[in-house]
Amino acid sequence: MIRRLETNQIGPIHYIYLFTQIKNQDKGFLSDPTSVQSMLEMHGDIHHIFPKNYLQKNGVTDKKDYNQIANYAMVQKEINIKISDKSPKDYLELLSISKEDEQSLQNFKDNAVPTELFDMDMNDYQEFLKLRRQLMATKIKDYYYSL
Repeated sequence: MIRRLETNQIGPIHYIYLFTQIKNQDKGFLSDPTSVQSMLEMHGDIHHIFPKNYLQKNGVTDKKDYNQIANYAMVQKEINIKISDKSPKDYLELLSISKEDEQSLQNFKDNAVPTELFDMDMNDYQEFLKLRRQLMATKIKDYYYSL
């Protein structure tokens, strides 16, 4: 399962992950109270958790590397604009998202985002992808067994 998430192609595995979020009534990344389902219905933004421009400025120029499915999350347009091209640890601080806040931690869980993101920058991108793929695969597996 994790191996199938090592792609930049939006396809069946990505849609299964989104179905999982819809079934669980998950909120979009950093987007409480808007659900993933609402965002999909209203054409919410697919956000790069490590912003594409941030990665490009730091030498990740291959589309296959920055457009990894594990780097995508549904987010409200207003939040996506605020995030801009900052590192995760910088935009989380800007948005006052704290790892001590239960609601923020639940949002990370809903979106299969590792809490290590609070301290991550460019040097941690590959580790982030690895951790997120594991969380996404677990979420998909749990969804499958709930059917």
